[in-house]
Amino acid sequence: MKRRNGFGIAALLLALATTGAIHAEDEGWKDSAELGFLATSGNTDTTTLSLANDLWRDWDKSKFQLKLGAVRSETDSVTTAENYYLTARYGRDITDTFFWYVGAGWDRNEFSGIENRYVGEVGAGNTWVDNEKVKFTTIYALTYTDQEDVFVVEGIDDSFAGVRLGWGYKHQFSETTSYNNDLTVDFNLDESDDWRADMTQGLTVAMSKKLALKLGWRLLYDNEPAFASDLEQLDDLDSIVTVSLVINF
Repeated sequence: MKRRNGFGIAALLLALATTGAIHAEDEGWKDSAELGFLATSGNTDTTTLSLANDLWRDWDKSKFQLKLGAVRSETDSVTTAENYYLTARYGRDITDTFFWYVGAGWDRNEFSGIENRYVGEVGAGNTWVDNEKVKFTTIYALTYTDQEDVFVVEGIDDSFAGVRLGWGYKHQFSETTSYNNDLTVDFNLDESDDWRADMTQGLTVAMSKKLALKLGWRLLYDNEPAFASDLEQLDDLDSIVTVSLVINF
């Protein structure tokens, strides 16, 4: 059943991405879709599918952004990795360098012990640099997290208020090559040792105005990871490397 659910989620995310891409130009929206696939055969049959989509629209002083993604790996017809996420954010500029925003997100990573995690946030940020080559922003927010673990341990409260800090960095090295680095760090206000970080970075090389190749690396760290059993916690660090074809609309 979980396998069917995984394919269902991947299909839903792909449908949302495709729908957004089709209407992006007609309705003033912009869209960037990523699709990666890797297959090996021989002694071990392995397949990995990754997809991501970034749909956004800028108005005079405000912006809406919808991001989603999925990574799924199988080895000899057995699922070995599975991660899905969906986030939405609306922000508005107060000055040229200061803005506020609200957002919500959902993610699932069963191999890290997370069945469902929902996060709502309200915060503000600063734009420190914004020119043709470099853009750098920071954010600070209050959050509320509601988490459902695959293995439930009695006595652990997975609903809590928190604080989120983060940055977004992009460097355009040339007309065809750019680098991005996005980091968020979440702190549980009820328990100081419970914090997690999510860093996504990528190197993108454009082949044309519409197509590009991207090498991505995502690091997920949880200082208090979920449990695999009553006495065993899962690893605190996950690393995901992807090679994708990027289509810009």
